[in-house]
Amino acid sequence: MRTLFLVVVLLCFAFFPLAADDDHNGVNIDDLFELPAESEQQDTTEPEVQSPPEAAESNDVLSTLLDDDRFFFKGQYNFSFGYSPELEFDDFSDLVIYDADATISFDTRINSRFRVFQSYRIEHPDYLFDIPELFGDYTLGNLLFMRFGIQKVSWGISPIFPFTDLPARLSDDFNDIRDDFPERSYSLKVDYPLGTGGVELLALTRNGFLDDPEHPQTSEVGFGGKINIANKLFDLTVGDFYHGEMNNRAFYSLKTTLFDRIELYQEGLWAHAMDGEETTAIIAGKEKIDNVDDLSANIGLYIDFFDERLQLQGEYFFNGEESELELVDVTYPLYYGHNYALNLGFKASPSTSFFLQGRYNQYTDSMLLIPGARIKLYPELQCYIAAPLVFGPKTGGYYVDNPDANDRRAFFVFAVRLSGTIKRNW
Repeated sequence: MRTLFLVVVLLCFAFFPLAADDDHNGVNIDDLFELPAESEQQDTTEPEVQSPPEAAESNDVLSTLLDDDRFFFKGQYNFSFGYSPELEFDDFSDLVIYDADATISFDTRINSRFRVFQSYRIEHPDYLFDIPELFGDYTLGNLLFMRFGIQKVSWGISPIFPFTDLPARLSDDFNDIRDDFPERSYSLKVDYPLGTGGVELLALTRNGFLDDPEHPQTSEVGFGGKINIANKLFDLTVGDFYHGEMNNRAFYSLKTTLFDRIELYQEGLWAHAMDGEETTAIIAGKEKIDNVDDLSANIGLYIDFFDERLQLQGEYFFNGEESELELVDVTYPLYYGHNYALNLGFKASPSTSFFLQGRYNQYTDSMLLIPGARIKLYPELQCYIAAPLVFGPKTGGYYVDNPDANDRRAFFVFAVRLSGTIKRNW
């Protein structure tokens, strides 16, 4: 997955939004642009689950006759190859990029109330096999919608600094060596729609929280919930999540659209240490008091021009938390202090796109710049070019969390990607 990092990122950067293991060939294409892996882009969206059933229980036969498709298959295949030379020639290091992965998913409709979704993924050269998702959806009287099993739960708005994605937060002593998939989550999610909004209740744990997966304890499970209120003027979400091994956190997310082209969002978070004691945290080699209560907030916008040919996204984020800054499925943790981000995308033609991603953290004085381009040679064949640059000290920030296995400050990436998707239904 790491080598796929550059090819997938450039594709998504042209349209925004932003989005394991040690690199097997040096450059992590997915992580460099902080995008979800292909297996996470399956069609598991909520509207399918939260829409009213097609027929009542007594009309299951009629429902089947009206819609014979009860089983859906999807296969995604990606093959990448490239070359990545270093730009600092005093300690030259060039790498070869090669990767292959396949993801297949099955979407089965048992009846009008019960649906099962499962996906399987294999990667080369890791020969890593994973089950990213295996969950069931169940509807109770068109009032409650439940999803339980291995699933991905995402809260909040910001795609750059996802500090309000509370289910994705990890404790500082999270056990990341228990097995091959410590971050995989098991959860029960219950949704109760209220107009265009609704209420969501969540119980969630992860492999890394479980001392004995066969005998989980209630203290190893986190509980939370959120309420969403949406209308034509704004979309507001307020929620809280608590896990016994982490601080309690409450958040709000607010977004609105102006002039049909400007999207504004603003979020806030309060974190409280349940033991009520101040501790000391080491951030980028500096000692910092870890307060009992911390406040964090951001503000961001997204604008498109010329029929979405030119896109701009910017965000300011102040992180008041000194600890528990790691999240699942992201490359860069949440750095303490003032953070800034700017993303530009320009579609020069239907087949050519350019982008620029920039991030800066004031406390560590660390910055990341990624200019690049994507050229679509054929629908299934694309070429990617990027030149990631990392500025700042080696003690922390984007240098330490550089997705490049050799921690190179400046390097080129030239890659081609062959990909395809097949869908069938019965």
